[in-house]
Amino acid sequence: VDSARGSNGNKGTRTRPFSTLDYAIGRCTANQGDIILVRENHAETITGAGGITADIAGITIIGLGTYNQRPRFLMDGGTTVSFLVSAADVTVQNCVFASGHADVVTCFDVTGKGFTSLGNEFVDNVVDENFLSCIKCSSTANTSDGAKVVSNRFVTPDAATLGFILCVDDIRDV
Repeated sequence: VDSARGSNGNKGTRTRPFSTLDYAIGRCTANQGDIILVRENHAETITGAGGITADIAGITIIGLGTYNQRPRFLMDGGTTVSFLVSAADVTVQNCVFASGHADVVTCFDVTGKGFTSLGNEFVDNVVDENFLSCIKCSSTANTSDGAKVVSNRFVTPDAATLGFILCVDDIRDV
């Protein structure tokens, strides 16, 4: 995925990448070990609840680049904008997620088992544009079992923030 050189009319290869992550997810096959590479300096604005929806089981999304060159997703357009993870065994790694609105309820809305957030960063885009929580595990018992959150970073000075992870119901193997 590459916002600078990509097009959703492309084949989704390294030389002919897609332009949006949600489109790339839709081209994956469940439980086949599909890996989506998101190019360094990729920039994408997400609007609406489930603006990105990981609904294909067993996929891995890897952001390329380091520090300021990592892919950046601006979660904008209102307080309900989110990255919905409804499939099992989804991994998201090395991306930056910036809140583009005051009191965005959550970045990742996790309703699938086995979700992994690895080395991602969650930041305020500007003053008073914050996440209330970065990761919300489902409001239905045990649908988010097996969630793993490893080496993530959450930076916010906003007092309205509730916490990094919000578990709304019973969850096992976290």
